[in-house]
Amino acid sequence: MFTLKKRHIVCICCTILSIAYLTTSSLVLAQTMSLEPSASPIGPPEKVEDLKPFQKALKEFPEGLKNAWQDGLVFWGKMENWIVNTWNSSRAGQWLNNLWKTITTPIAIELEWRKQILPNEFNKEKQELQKDIKTEVPEAGKSVWDKIKHLFK
Repeated sequence: MFTLKKRHIVCICCTILSIAYLTTSSLVLAQTMSLEPSASPIGPPEKVEDLKPFQKALKEFPEGLKNAWQDGLVFWGKMENWIVNTWNSSRAGQWLNNLWKTITTPIAIELEWRKQILPNEFNKEKQELQKDIKTEVPEAGKSVWDKIKHLFK
């Protein structure tokens, strides 16, 4: 099992390697697309031959992106396995998993109970609203003066 120092060293090495990979792959692409000193940096190319480096880079870009993606998937898959194994083997991970189960079990029971009650409560609320609408709608049609006159009768 790793000690704390070795874990830090492994994380730092993996980070450095991934940064180095990303940097070198972008430098290679930049070298294939370099402009000649005589060429104007802005504007369309004057000859078809001026497009050759750009065409080469465009042809290589999808393959390079695919390779980088596959390498990244392998790397992060290994990192995930390492984190999960470390988490499962530590006491803190086991303690937090037990705490999570202790908290979520009553919540799950309450949710199941409310799922059963919800349709009945919804129908009750719907009926109450329909009754309120029937009694309030005739009142809404009266003018303010009619309401005031009703108060003094």
